Amino acid sequence: MYPALVRGIDGVDATTYPVLSGLLRMGPTTATALAAEIGLDRSVVTRYLSRLESSGYVDRAPDGSDGRATRIELTPQGTAVVHQLRQELRTVCDGILDSWEPDDGDRFAADLERFVGALLGAAVGRDGDPS
Repeated sequence: MYPALVRGIDGVDATTYPVLSGLLRMGPTTATALAAEIGLDRSVVTRYLSRLESSGYVDRAPDGSDGRATRIELTPQGTAVVHQLRQELRTVCDGILDSWEPDDGDRFAADLERFVGALLGAAVGRDGDPS
């Protein structure tokens, strides 16, 4: 789905979109924290951030609270791209759900909530940490 979603957006591809989306969710952060949030290795996130920075979607600056760390954040252009992509995804999902019977949508939502709850419960059960 991501390749089709990001098609035609310079500097963004299926690998870098989760980094942009994660940054919008988290706000200014470090590569280490972002990597943990989106489930990628820090070195991979750092490489993607370099590409996004050169495209004008993220800024990096020294972290004022830790001189060894670098703070990363979305630029206004990066924020706009994430909002655009999320709107396009909503439009696709709405188009699919509009063709369903109302009961089908309600059942799907309930089943998805149940699935996610079980998935989170299984993750907590494995190591005691819900993250």
